[in-house]
Amino acid sequence: MAEKSLKLVAKAAAAIGSIKNELTKASAKGAVGLYGKTELQKAIAKLELIHSDLQTPCLRLAFVGTISSGKSTLLNALAGQEVAPTEAGEKSAGVLRIRNSENIGMRVLKTENMAWKSGAYKVGSVDEIYDKLRNPEKGIMAVYRRAVKENSKVKSPIIEVELPLAPKNGGTLNFKMPPNIDLELIDLPGLDAKTARANMDVIKNQLAGALLLVVLNYSETDNNKRDALLAEVKNTLDSAGHNKDAVIFILNRVDRRGANDYPLEKVLAKLSREVKEKLELRKTPKIIPMSALALYHLQTAWGTEKKPLFERGEAETTQKHLQDFDEDCAVTVAKMKQKYESFRDWWQKEEWQNIKSRGHKKDISQLLEWVYEESNGKIFWQTVQEKLDGKAAAVMVNPALAGTINTLEEFSQKLASILEKRKQGSVTEIQKLKERVDTLIAETKAKLQKVNNTGTFSDSKQIKQHLSHKGRGIKGKENKYGRQSV
Repeated sequence: MAEKSLKLVAKAAAAIGSIKNELTKASAKGAVGLYGKTELQKAIAKLELIHSDLQTPCLRLAFVGTISSGKSTLLNALAGQEVAPTEAGEKSAGVLRIRNSENIGMRVLKTENMAWKSGAYKVGSVDEIYDKLRNPEKGIMAVYRRAVKENSKVKSPIIEVELPLAPKNGGTLNFKMPPNIDLELIDLPGLDAKTARANMDVIKNQLAGALLLVVLNYSETDNNKRDALLAEVKNTLDSAGHNKDAVIFILNRVDRRGANDYPLEKVLAKLSREVKEKLELRKTPKIIPMSALALYHLQTAWGTEKKPLFERGEAETTQKHLQDFDEDCAVTVAKMKQKYESFRDWWQKEEWQNIKSRGHKKDISQLLEWVYEESNGKIFWQTVQEKLDGKAAAVMVNPALAGTINTLEEFSQKLASILEKRKQGSVTEIQKLKERVDTLIAETKAKLQKVNNTGTFSDSKQIKQHLSHKGRGIKGKENKYGRQSV
């Protein structure tokens, strides 16, 4: 993340921390009575969460797409290991949040009418997590699909997982995550008209503070289906109040192109125009053509760390994924044989089948580099970096400021209710506190509007000028942080 963006996040964290501290002092005075103090403490707790989130910035990548678009395969490729279910029967059945951690853990949140166990699950490996998600009999995804057939009000499961992710642990050889930024990958339910409507609240709550990756399927030739998908994407973004600048569009499975297909450049140009029109974007978006399956096989063959799996006693895993790469990605393999002479010679000798008995770190490292090039994984990470540098406000700062506004507005309404009843505490002190909270709301709205308009943070003088000219600030829709959104 660019220095400018880091400073913006730091200033937002300082501003929210200042508001939290001011309310904490008000709570210590005890001027709002027992009921008022309880509400004040709730507001302080919410602000503490928002403040903490900004103090340790997190890049959240949320994946959305149609069933069979390959979004879960792409997520697994970026993670460096198989955790999101990709088999046909397990697709698009819930929300999977994967946070980088040195530890392995799994927790299931409570949702409406759930038919599976909530709370922490005992897991000791990524394979155990995968089994608890996709087991055809007892797996959470299978239980959900059976339950929703009997009761349409059953909400999608929300699963939180922690495990090592390749970009944070040296496994992504040509992309290094900044050490002061965390990483979270979010796999959302497959987007079709039925599931999108049923899970709209679930989906939109996951988009707050996230960079959205919209994964389209090159093999989808039905224009009506593609139009329907884009309509659902627009509906999702509008309902969530998501900033459309914080979106990356991906056309996956371009390795499925036939010899008689239109040139890829023309396909991308046409699709870019359609996306701009259907989503009512200000600018024609860049669409990244990708081959996620090839990237998945090579990244999982290497693993999540700088030291590859085959040097950590897991040569069989590397061998399996290289074999799958050879079988599943024939077009990419053939293309690379033509382009890279050293790859052709090494691959045709089938030296990669002797990983266990021979050291091949240099060869596999070079192969991973080539696949990042051919799959456009390198372009993907460059685009993420550009978005992170240029759109830090949309991705991190705006949701935090909006959440602060919502928290303060809710508390102001509680104070108004107390004043109306005139039963608890000193009315004068309560009135003063309410007036101060309302001022904080206006100031924070001014900050949010300044960030939206210029990408910079307002100082006190700018805030006063804004308040004198603009008055009430801006409004928005509900998101994970509350009613306001960006």
